[in-house]
Amino acid sequence: MLSKYKSNMIAPILVAFVYLLLLLSRIIDITGVTGENEYVGVIVLQIFIFLLPAVIYSRLRGEGYTERLRLRFLSGQQVIVTLLGAMTLICGSLLLSIIFADGMTEEGFSLYNSFVASHDGSAETVIFVTVAYGIVPAICEEFLFRSILSAEYEEYGIFSAFIMSTLLFGMIHFDFGQLVIYFFAGAVLFSVFYATRSVLGSIIVHFLYNLYGLFGQGFASEVYSTTGSTELFLLLLFGAFLLFAALFCGEVARLYRRYSRQNISSAYLPKRKKGDGAMEALLAPGALVCYLIFILAALLF
Repeated sequence: MLSKYKSNMIAPILVAFVYLLLLLSRIIDITGVTGENEYVGVIVLQIFIFLLPAVIYSRLRGEGYTERLRLRFLSGQQVIVTLLGAMTLICGSLLLSIIFADGMTEEGFSLYNSFVASHDGSAETVIFVTVAYGIVPAICEEFLFRSILSAEYEEYGIFSAFIMSTLLFGMIHFDFGQLVIYFFAGAVLFSVFYATRSVLGSIIVHFLYNLYGLFGQGFASEVYSTTGSTELFLLLLFGAFLLFAALFCGEVARLYRRYSRQNISSAYLPKRKKGDGAMEALLAPGALVCYLIFILAALLF
């Protein structure tokens, strides 16, 4: 059982193990795993890389641990917060990709810079792509980086939970250039996770973001071409981001007022440990191993 170990010691070890499995997956022939259907191969690999270690870890953490993972359904107002969070994430990530990465590209959607999604437009292929590159990664990644990591780091303060789950999530792509984009994505997902008090909220946002990456990038490129000006497109995109971000924050505020009226306590957070929780979490040996793996992978691959 792992219940006797400090969370900031063993949680990053789980993440480091996942990082290594991700790097190992780059040398695996997907079609060799499940025959000619690469989509099934991608699904199987994600389950073995993310979900299986996370489930085993949560079981080893002892009885009652799953109650801390916020495996709950959403109410109507929480769904609204979730949808607005998704639009904020899509607009903000596109804006950041133009500023910090390669701008508007026609490249397809890929997972972890390893598995590139492709489809011929048939209904069967679209379903396979949606499941393999949209639904499964959203479930696997959110269960690990939001449910488990937030539960582990909350005892060091809410900021520690935010910074560690967001930073470690951002590093799974092993790309310095896109770290800012994925850190922002993690921040939005973390906000939805806590506002809705359910990992289902962040899963839905993550799925919708993946869905945009799979099928919506062409539309964004068309809008960009129609404007005929990078500056105008950035202005429109920034305006859309501010609009959705304001609506998102407003709905979150309304949601918390509802929690207050219903006398729903915020005591789900454990008592914070003394000391600088964020620095203790950031500089824990396991976390340093994660940083080292990220740096070496980003430089070498």
